[in-house]
Amino acid sequence: DVLSIALETKNFVYVSMAYNNLSHMLNKTNQFSEALKAAQSAVKYANLYVADRFILSIRGHLYLVESALNMKRSDIAMTSIKCLDQLPEIQKYPQEKAFLTILKGRLYELLGDQKKAFQFYTTVKESDLLLHDNFLLKEIQQKRIEIAEHLFSYDELAIIQKEYIDLLHELESYNWGKAALELKLRLQAS
Repeated sequence: DVLSIALETKNFVYVSMAYNNLSHMLNKTNQFSEALKAAQSAVKYANLYVADRFILSIRGHLYLVESALNMKRSDIAMTSIKCLDQLPEIQKYPQEKAFLTILKGRLYELLGDQKKAFQFYTTVKESDLLLHDNFLLKEIQQKRIEIAEHLFSYDELAIIQKEYIDLLHELESYNWGKAALELKLRLQAS
């Protein structure tokens, strides 16, 4: 509905946003070719009609890369990654920069370059780009362990696994703290 209203009113900011959201949702529902088309439309509208809103183009390219990777189309993914790497504006958006780094890791996994994939996952893990998203960090740590099993010695793998275990303990503490706070609020409310 948003997309058709935005197209009808020629509000291209909302057209691009709607295509970005549509691409994201189609990726989540495994409709990858449709997600790719929606992301391409998001980029097209952002680049043609919304020159001052770089975030729309950045997000469109990110969803395009994600769709291409889901379809195992490294050529399409690489093209959009190159476009994003040439945009200095991406430095202003830490979440998008983190997502790009993760997508680069996925790309190099697809290409069979496990070392480079591991480097990208490690870069995003060690930076503050995830904005304390422990659940995404957990996924990245799982990927790092998978790759490390093939690349590193037992001792190096043990260090990476310990980092993962420490993260799991942190998540468990967070969940217990959250449960205690919820219980306290319920008791206060009653």
